Amino acid sequence: MAIQIPSRITFEGPDTVRKWGDAARLRREVEAMTFVQRETSVPVPTILEVYFDDHSDEYKCWILMERLPGSQLGTAWPEMDDNARSETIRQLRSYLEQIHHLRPAGAGVIGSVSGGAAFDY
Repeated sequence: MAIQIPSRITFEGPDTVRKWGDAARLRREVEAMTFVQRETSVPVPTILEVYFDDHSDEYKCWILMERLPGSQLGTAWPEMDDNARSETIRQLRSYLEQIHHLRPAGAGVIGSVSGGAAFDY
C-alpha cells in the first residue's frame, strides 16, 4: 500500500503558489485544472511549472501556479453588502453549473478526465 501524502501549499511571493504532494494526486489535479480551464470560464490558476518524482514518498513533487487575485470567501463574506453577496452567489452558481455540465471524453468511463485510473482516497 502506498503512503498517502496530504498536500501542502507555500506562497512564493504575491503572484505564485507552490503545491506539494504525491505525484499521482498532483498529476490528476493538473489534468483536472487544465480540463476545467479549457472547457469553462471558471477561473483556474495557470500552471507555470510542474515536477513529478514517481518514486518519492516525500514532498518532492509540486505544481507551481499563478495565485489568483481576491480574498478567501470566508474572510470577505462578513464585510460584503447585500449586492456584493448576490453577485458572488450568481458567479458561484454560474461556475457550478458549468462544472456540472462537463462531460468526460469517453462515455461510461469512471476515472480521471484523461481516462486514467480513479482513486477514492
